[in-house]
Amino acid sequence: MTFYNNNNFSESKIESKFYALRTEEHLRACKELTPAQRDICYYLKTLDPDGDWLGFNLDDIAKPLGLSKRTVSYALKVLDLLGWIEFKKVTGHRRISINH
Repeated sequence: MTFYNNNNFSESKIESKFYALRTEEHLRACKELTPAQRDICYYLKTLDPDGDWLGFNLDDIAKPLGLSKRTVSYALKVLDLLGWIEFKKVTGHRRISINH
Protein backbone atom coordinates (compact mmCIF):
# COMPACT_ATOMS: atom_id res chain seq x y z
CA MET A 1 0.00 0.00 0.00
CA THR A 2 1.41 3.40 -0.89
CA PHE A 3 -0.42 5.65 1.55
CA TYR A 4 1.83 8.16 3.19
CA ASN A 5 1.28 10.84 5.75
CA ASN A 6 2.89 14.29 6.01
CA ASN A 7 3.94 13.45 9.54
CA ASN A 8 6.86 11.07 9.90
CA PHE A 9 5.10 8.61 12.19
CA SER A 10 6.46 5.12 12.49
CA GLU A 11 4.18 2.38 11.18
CA SER A 12 3.35 1.23 14.73
CA LYS A 13 2.17 4.72 15.72
CA ILE A 14 -0.11 5.00 12.69
CA GLU A 15 -1.63 1.58 13.36
CA SER A 16 -2.38 2.46 16.98
CA LYS A 17 -4.59 5.42 16.07
CA PHE A 18 -8.30 5.10 15.50
CA TYR A 19 -11.21 7.21 14.33
CA ALA A 20 -14.13 7.57 16.75
CA LEU A 21 -17.27 7.63 14.62
CA ARG A 22 -20.06 9.72 16.14
CA THR A 23 -23.72 8.74 15.81
CA GLU A 24 -24.68 12.09 14.25
CA GLU A 25 -21.94 11.77 11.67
CA HIS A 26 -23.02 8.25 10.75
CA LEU A 27 -26.67 9.29 10.38
CA ARG A 28 -25.64 12.23 8.17
CA ALA A 29 -23.52 9.90 6.03
CA CYS A 30 -26.43 7.47 5.66
CA LYS A 31 -28.64 10.30 4.39
CA GLU A 32 -26.13 12.04 2.10
CA LEU A 33 -23.91 9.30 0.69
CA THR A 34 -24.27 6.15 -1.35
CA PRO A 35 -22.97 2.96 0.30
CA ALA A 36 -19.75 3.09 -1.78
CA GLN A 37 -19.16 6.76 -0.92
CA ARG A 38 -19.77 6.05 2.76
CA ASP A 39 -17.41 3.04 2.72
CA ILE A 40 -14.67 5.10 1.10
CA CYS A 41 -15.17 7.99 3.50
CA TYR A 42 -15.01 5.75 6.57
CA TYR A 43 -12.03 3.86 5.17
CA LEU A 44 -10.11 7.11 4.67
CA LYS A 45 -11.06 8.33 8.15
CA THR A 46 -9.67 5.15 9.71
CA LEU A 47 -6.42 5.54 7.75
CA ASP A 48 -6.04 9.15 8.81
CA PRO A 49 -7.94 9.88 12.05
CA ASP A 50 -6.12 13.20 12.53
CA GLY A 51 -7.16 14.68 9.19
CA ASP A 52 -3.62 15.08 7.85
CA TRP A 53 -3.05 14.96 4.11
CA LEU A 54 -2.82 11.45 2.65
CA GLY A 55 -1.18 10.63 -0.64
CA PHE A 56 -2.58 7.68 -2.57
CA ASN A 57 -3.41 6.08 -5.87
CA LEU A 58 -6.88 4.79 -6.73
CA ASP A 59 -5.86 1.13 -6.32
CA ASP A 60 -4.98 1.84 -2.66
CA ILE A 61 -8.67 2.45 -2.02
CA ALA A 62 -10.33 0.32 -4.70
CA LYS A 63 -8.65 -3.03 -3.97
CA PRO A 64 -9.25 -3.29 -0.20
CA LEU A 65 -12.88 -2.22 -0.61
CA GLY A 66 -13.56 -4.36 -3.70
CA LEU A 67 -14.56 -1.34 -5.79
CA SER A 68 -13.59 -0.23 -9.28
CA LYS A 69 -11.18 2.67 -9.70
CA ARG A 70 -13.93 4.48 -11.60
CA THR A 71 -16.28 4.18 -8.60
CA VAL A 72 -13.55 5.42 -6.26
CA SER A 73 -12.67 8.35 -8.51
CA TYR A 74 -16.31 9.46 -8.77
CA ALA A 75 -16.89 8.99 -5.03
CA LEU A 76 -13.87 11.13 -4.15
CA LYS A 77 -15.20 13.96 -6.32
CA VAL A 78 -18.63 13.72 -4.67
CA LEU A 79 -17.15 13.54 -1.17
CA ASP A 80 -15.12 16.65 -1.96
CA LEU A 81 -18.14 18.53 -3.33
CA LEU A 82 -20.20 17.64 -0.25
CA GLY A 83 -17.42 18.70 2.13
CA TRP A 84 -16.60 15.27 3.58
CA ILE A 85 -13.02 15.42 2.31
CA GLU A 86 -10.70 17.89 0.63
CA PHE A 87 -9.32 16.34 -2.57
CA LYS A 88 -6.39 17.72 -4.58
CA LYS A 89 -4.30 16.58 -7.50
CA VAL A 90 -0.81 18.00 -7.10
CA THR A 91 1.76 17.35 -9.83
CA GLY A 92 0.18 14.06 -10.80
CA HIS A 93 -0.32 12.88 -7.21
CA ARG A 94 -3.66 12.64 -5.46
CA ARG A 95 -3.91 14.01 -1.92
CA ILE A 96 -6.81 13.91 0.52
CA SER A 97 -7.51 15.65 3.77
CA ILE A 98 -10.39 14.35 5.87
CA ASN A 99 -12.83 16.92 7.22
CA HIS A 100 -14.09 16.26 10.75
